[in-house]
Amino acid sequence: MHSFQVIDGKDDGLIFPDWISPSLMNYTAKIRGEIQRINNDLSWDQIGMLAAFGKKELDLAAHHLANLYANHVASDEGTDPEDKIYFQKCSTPKGVCLMEGEGLILHARLTEDDDEIDPPDWKSVEKILPEKDAVCILYAHALHLVDNALSSQIAGDMDGALGCLAMAGDVMIMASEATAKENGIHWERWHSAAPRRKGAQKLHVETYKLQREVIEYWTANINNSLSAAKAATLLSKIFPLSHRTLSKYVMMEKKSLRASTV
Repeated sequence: MHSFQVIDGKDDGLIFPDWISPSLMNYTAKIRGEIQRINNDLSWDQIGMLAAFGKKELDLAAHHLANLYANHVASDEGTDPEDKIYFQKCSTPKGVCLMEGEGLILHARLTEDDDEIDPPDWKSVEKILPEKDAVCILYAHALHLVDNALSSQIAGDMDGALGCLAMAGDVMIMASEATAKENGIHWERWHSAAPRRKGAQKLHVETYKLQREVIEYWTANINNSLSAAKAATLLSKIFPLSHRTLSKYVMMEKKSLRASTV
């Protein structure tokens, strides 16, 4: 469990040192407000536990991506160099380094099924959250990053403080996007009169169908000489999927096309 060194919580709200700027106070209060909106009963100890859970899952995902980069992407001569950007953010000559994209990596780890990596172990948080709420984990992780930034500032480490704030902002962006998408899905379901079958089989069929729609659109409308990363950026304006998922679909199709020409 993570403890909060600078930002402290009690029943009457937040306690800030006198020197903290109003903008940081508002930023911290905003994150705390989002957590309370999801679950108003969470204590600071519980938020610390969620933050620790998020950090553990982030580390697992980063190590997996670093290994994938070292074992496959770096050695694949047919891979477009720009397609390696996502993995290079997780692997450096000095080891795993989360330079940017932390929100994307953590959100993908918590929400996307991947056959190559075990799913998150939710047992440690299932008593805290009524559901597997990835958004609450993101906000808890962001709040702890802000606390680390403030601690670094106290210690005179401004580079460390700015780095933590940058990562916190990245995580907040992903959490906000996830919240907006989730609200949109709930609205659509609430107002839809069409019957909805439940079950994993239907979900699998819909996922495969959407994947084919993505590839069909890419084939018909996007230059296949573009890297998967650039193609995913264009596709993200059409399809409600993460950049990582869209990039993966394009990379898989490119590899399939290369294999068929051999």
